[in-house]
Amino acid sequence: MRFLSFVAAALLALAAGPAIAQTPATACPRPAAAWSAQEANVWQLLCTTGKADITPPYGRLEPPVAGEPAPDYVLSATFLRQILTEPPYKDALRSVSIKGAYITGLLELTGRTIPMPVTFEETQMPDGLVMDQTQAEGALAFLNSYFPAGVGFRNGRVAGNLTFDNSVVLGALDITNTTINGNVSATNGKFEAFVGRAVKVLGSLNLDGAETTEVVLPAARIGTDANLRVAGDGLRLVTLSGVRIPGQLALNSAAPWQADARMTLSGASVGTLVPPRVWPTGLDTADLLIERVDTTLATWLLDRLQKSTRATNENYMQLATAARAGGAATVAQQIDTMVRERVRARASTSERIAMTLEDWGWFSWALGIAILAGLGWLGLRFYRRKVAEAAS
Repeated sequence: MRFLSFVAAALLALAAGPAIAQTPATACPRPAAAWSAQEANVWQLLCTTGKADITPPYGRLEPPVAGEPAPDYVLSATFLRQILTEPPYKDALRSVSIKGAYITGLLELTGRTIPMPVTFEETQMPDGLVMDQTQAEGALAFLNSYFPAGVGFRNGRVAGNLTFDNSVVLGALDITNTTINGNVSATNGKFEAFVGRAVKVLGSLNLDGAETTEVVLPAARIGTDANLRVAGDGLRLVTLSGVRIPGQLALNSAAPWQADARMTLSGASVGTLVPPRVWPTGLDTADLLIERVDTTLATWLLDRLQKSTRATNENYMQLATAARAGGAATVAQQIDTMVRERVRARASTSERIAMTLEDWGWFSWALGIAILAGLGWLGLRFYRRKVAEAAS
């Protein structure tokens, strides 16, 4: 009998298995009274399956018309804020994936916690998205979506990846001072500016193919690589002062530079650098540190150092070290010689003699010993002759 009870319990546990991934319909909290009928339907889908595809049959998301019933694809920002961040709704959701929605009102999640991974696809947020100081405990993805009022996600945190692939932001996509424990991707999108002052990304940053005029990342910390191969009609500003990128920084953008364009790399530290096809006229590379450079890049950087009035011997020596690490041994040797000559030009006479002997190496020591030996022999002969003359 005990055995049969155990088997029955095991079968019940197996039957209940799928409920771990989603909430049974009977266990879903009741829709709020203020929700529309469509929002109640979307809630039921999200609560039971985690997904709601409400894309209209014709594909286009037209704004609702005042005085007329809202289309089925229209959701309010208030509804989304409730289900994503407020009990009992957020506690019933394991994940949220919404496709084909038109969101009315500003979706403001400032200071709130989103406990589940969230994906919006082919969604429009005409009144904007603000997530300042938001804590996302899962990944956030906005795919092929439209934000005509910009996106603000400052001073927040994301436990997973942050994605804006193929999305359009009219204004800035601003993730200033936010910490992302995964990767950041905004590939093939379009935005006026990508801003991430002091952003911390534990993984990689990828803007490949994104159309923008400004990339502003001063003091950013990227865990691996940063791909800034952006597209568009023309870059105006790239600010990378003080960034730390231990992997590769790719700047070979397809976008041309505007006439007054500027790029700032001062104080940046990167593992390797893929340079742009053409550098902008306004360029600041003061104290740029690259761990590994090839011959082409080493030669270009050496030329900039020689033209700079602020370059120090330490700057030259850092470049020589990077050149050796990148396999550009000939350029490294050339830089070593240049540094030696710079030091010699400022040395005293005795220091120059010592440097010359050091340059000669073992030959200088052999020559010095030979000269001393010769002088000793001549001195001995002179002494013996004097002694012989005195004796006679």
